[in-house]
Amino acid sequence: MVTEESLRKRYQKYTSSALATILVNKSDYTDIAVMIVREELLSRGVREVELANPKGVKRQAIDRDTRKYYLTDLMLWHKLLFYVIWLPNGIRSMLMDAIVRPGFILRSQQANYYSVTGATSLMLAICLGYYYGADKFFYAWAGAFVLVLLFDIGCNCKRLMRNLKKMSAKGEFPWGVA
Repeated sequence: MVTEESLRKRYQKYTSSALATILVNKSDYTDIAVMIVREELLSRGVREVELANPKGVKRQAIDRDTRKYYLTDLMLWHKLLFYVIWLPNGIRSMLMDAIVRPGFILRSQQANYYSVTGATSLMLAICLGYYYGADKFFYAWAGAFVLVLLFDIGCNCKRLMRNLKKMSAKGEFPWGVA
């Protein structure tokens, strides 16, 4: 584990511009590291005003692959799998591990969306099947999938992608994925 003393020793070797870069990208570092960097810069004679607004230091650019992973959509059959297989946790967790790898934030959000809507629509389809006949159950559940899919394509996916693009443009990564 990294201690406060080891961070102090490490950051004493850094140049002031490297330390300023850490301050600009402070969301990528722990609070202790940012505090130690701030103290180190103050001990070097850097004024508090310059710490708040460092000149010439830009936020690190997010590489295209990371941005692409954030915005990768689930395929149609993946959506159908998560819509249908929501109850058996072991099977669902195996699917999540195989389909939704770390960094695929949109896929993770969509997988959860289809699991919740699949469970909800199954309950509604069971109620409809009970009152209107068992043959209506499958029509109701399939029709609900079409409605859920259209809503996802029309509204939900666009909203999620827009929010993730804003966050990645600012350099913010949900769930600490970088």
